[in-house]
This record gives sequence, C-alpha cells and structure tokens, in this order.
Amino acid sequence: MRGVSRRENLEGLAKLYLLYKQNDVYNRENEFSYSYEKGRLDGFCLACSYDIDETSEYLIIKSRTGATILKINKDEFRSDSMAR
Repeated sequence: MRGVSRRENLEGLAKLYLLYKQNDVYNRENEFSYSYEKGRLDGFCLACSYDIDETSEYLIIKSRTGATILKINKDEFRSDSMAR
C-alpha cells in the first residue's frame, strides 16, 4: 500500500471511529457500531505498526518510532458542535 493511500485510509477510519464514539443516537444503542469501528482502526494500526494515543482532546496515531502520523481534534466530532 502506498503511503498516500495508507494515510487516506487511516484518516477515514479514525474519523469514522470518532463519529461513532462521540455521537449518541437517541433511544438507540451505539455500542456495536462503536466496537466495530474501533476494531477496524485497531486492526489497521496493528498491520501498519502504528500506536493509538487518545487524550481528552485529541486522537493521535504514531509510528512505533514515535513520529506523529495523524492528529485529529475530537471537538470536531462532538454531537453538540455538529448540531450548530
């Protein structure tokens, strides 16, 4: 897999994971969708030798050497900010 397509795939999986994690659906369990997306992101990171570091503000994906590959602000995916 090329570096560009790897980055695009990683970014897409990370955004889907944050969408399912941050947004609650009224009167509906979101646990299965969240677990599925978490597994997809974990599997991709395992295959590419990346580590996931999640803070209260950011989702950070780093290579095993410590270089930051992707950093996403979680505030963009909170349900209260998406309603505006």
